[in-house]
Amino acid sequence: MTPKRLVVSMFLLAACLVAVSASAQITFKLKPILKTGDDAPVPSLLSSVGQASFNSQGQVAFIGDGGLFLKSGDKLQALAGPGEAAPDSGTFLQINSPSINSRGDVVFEGATTQNGGLFLFSQGRITLLLPDGVVSTTGDVVFPTQPVINDSGVVAFVNNGIPDFPLFGQGIFQFADGVVTKIAADGDAAPGQGTFTGFDPPALNASGQVVFHAALQETLAEPFLPTNGLFLASGNSVTKIIASGDATAHGGIFFDVQGSPSINDAGQVAFAGSADGPVADSGVYLFSSSGLQVVLPIFSAGSNGIVFRDILQADINNAGQIAFESLTLGNCCGGAVFLSSNHTISQIMVPGQGTPDGDTFGPGGVSELALNGAGQVLFAADLLQHNNALYISSGTQLARVAGQGDSVRRDPRFAIPFAEGLSNADEALAFDVTFPGGTGLYTTHSHPAHTATLDAHVGQSFGSAGVIQGFFENFAMNGAGQVVMNADLSGGLSTLLLKSGDSLTELVRASFSSGDPAPSGGKFLGVAQSSINGLGQVLFSGETLNNSGLYLIANGETSFALDATTTLPDGTGTFGSISSNALNDNGDIAFLAQSFPQPTGMYVRSNNQFITLARDGSPAPGGGSFNLFFPDPRLGPVISDNGSIAFASDLSTGGRALFLFSQGAVSRIAGPGDVSPDGTTFFSADAPTINSTGQVAFSGQTGKGFGVFLFANGTVSKIAAPGDTLPDGRIIDLADLPQVNDRGHVAFGADLLMGKTVIFIARPVDEDGEDDAEVTTTAGLPDAATPMSRAAAKARHPGNFIRKSRKDLRH
Repeated sequence: MTPKRLVVSMFLLAACLVAVSASAQITFKLKPILKTGDDAPVPSLLSSVGQASFNSQGQVAFIGDGGLFLKSGDKLQALAGPGEAAPDSGTFLQINSPSINSRGDVVFEGATTQNGGLFLFSQGRITLLLPDGVVSTTGDVVFPTQPVINDSGVVAFVNNGIPDFPLFGQGIFQFADGVVTKIAADGDAAPGQGTFTGFDPPALNASGQVVFHAALQETLAEPFLPTNGLFLASGNSVTKIIASGDATAHGGIFFDVQGSPSINDAGQVAFAGSADGPVADSGVYLFSSSGLQVVLPIFSAGSNGIVFRDILQADINNAGQIAFESLTLGNCCGGAVFLSSNHTISQIMVPGQGTPDGDTFGPGGVSELALNGAGQVLFAADLLQHNNALYISSGTQLARVAGQGDSVRRDPRFAIPFAEGLSNADEALAFDVTFPGGTGLYTTHSHPAHTATLDAHVGQSFGSAGVIQGFFENFAMNGAGQVVMNADLSGGLSTLLLKSGDSLTELVRASFSSGDPAPSGGKFLGVAQSSINGLGQVLFSGETLNNSGLYLIANGETSFALDATTTLPDGTGTFGSISSNALNDNGDIAFLAQSFPQPTGMYVRSNNQFITLARDGSPAPGGGSFNLFFPDPRLGPVISDNGSIAFASDLSTGGRALFLFSQGAVSRIAGPGDVSPDGTTFFSADAPTINSTGQVAFSGQTGKGFGVFLFANGTVSKIAAPGDTLPDGRIIDLADLPQVNDRGHVAFGADLLMGKTVIFIARPVDEDGEDDAEVTTTAGLPDAATPMSRAAAKARHPGNFIRKSRKDLRH
């Protein structure tokens, strides 16, 4: 999901809505065009796999396309996925961190429309094991994450906590026999010195011993105390294994733990650690009753001339075997996997080696590594021609467990669709993760509603360059429905793609070895942050060995549009790192530049003249100063064909405000303390989009929550806000990311209380057109924080529930 999105989304029934309006405001009718549960036009195949755990029987529990799977022998079983029913009477939204024991029980973390917490799959069914918000024996309010389970059913986990609230602090906890107990938490004194301030996922053995890595707080009295350490909890005591700053055996100073620690049933702890000093003090550490020692130092030699350059993670089993990942001398990229057994090191995988399913292990190394009691090694590896896959090594045999292309017995459906663009034909660009199918971009259709066509998806093949591994959260659609996007490919490339009509075309490839030639000289090493105007011209950020800046693709030719070394308008420095660009049909460019050591700023180039719109620390219209230190996609800028520019900025006085540059001056549209048309005041405003006439749609947080608004002709109108009700009685909980087209229509995503996620298109009520007969009217509730039943809402607002026309029922 997108960092641009503000909350976890819920599900929706199709309905229509009209915003409450004041006399000078525009009133809108809303039509749903895509919602949770609608069929997604992708095959029923996995696109990616991730977090994994396995037991001594070789059963593997893993996350694929956001859902939970169990691979046992040749059988692949989907256990739960986003959009499916959860045992807490809600619906799963997110699933993470599976852990499986030798009995085949799987504990995992799940967020649902009701609450969420830890869930247990056992004997063919899923139950709620530990809900969010339970209280431990010491009075801590617990939000459990990253669980591990042993064969006795004991579960250790991280309490996610809430920063700055003592009862909601992070910590390591244990759940056994129906009771939650604290092992360590923020603010507790750590053994040795310092206090705990943060925790990584724990490891657990059969007797309930827990090993964990934690951050520590320095004190003013002793400023050189350790800042992190590794600890063992056994019974009612917690002891330190080692902490940064401790002296090592060969005269070095311990620095940090790399990867996650592991523990076997004998209480032996293995981990990768690094130290400042002799190389003999960095590598694979083993803690046992005999003390702590480095059993495999870095720069040790393995077979086939391999030298271990940097060991990244390690795992130990009951036989004392240790699986580990290491970077190797002569290999510039990802880690290789090895097994140390009886003083012999076996090579399991190195980048460049062929896979058993006909691919090649890529330079990205491994993301998961585990060793079971049978000496089998499980790992998730980067591939050249496909998305990563899971493999198991058994002796000299390497077998594929699961990965891209595996068939899943589920019909792909949209889970949390949000709008990322809107054409002048009212086709919305939707971004979502489906189960199965993974991440994709879609063009939705209003006729018929609840249908979409696929633009691009993770796993899509690009021949020798591999497949799409993921998208940057930077998509743009122009009025003609053309879509530009940035993606990573499995072959080690980044690419700029254009969807036009039925074709998906690569515009630019970038990599250190085989990037396309750049007009400024050299090859493209990276491409990012793209925009597209109504003429189909594409502007993007690009980097070469010699230059970086903005590049323009027009009429099939790529040209250097703006050099990052260009002098700032005030002559104090250069633009530096340029991002968040926007292009209009006249060739004007608006952009954000980090000009270190000069302040970050918003600028526009028009008629070859640069104008400063805002700089970090300069006064902002309406009060306070601009705070633009960190780039954020929600800040903009966006530019219209008439030269108006909308952008957002954090303020020195708190909150975030939205501004408009027009006719040579910057004015404030909305911000903290301003009156909102939903009857409250704004706390913040951002995520602007703008059309050719200068109308600005934006997101705003008000006293009711997160809503969407339109600024036109000097007036802010509400489109949708929390508390607005739908004809079936459901209530909007959040609306975000509005997209405005040249007709003044706005697409946006909305979550409903205890419901689905929907993409609406909003049109002015007084606009002529066939859709007039399809809408019904509603009003806003006074307080979105107080959900009402359908019957209660209907009784309070009887005018909200007019029956739909026959035409609307057909969709």
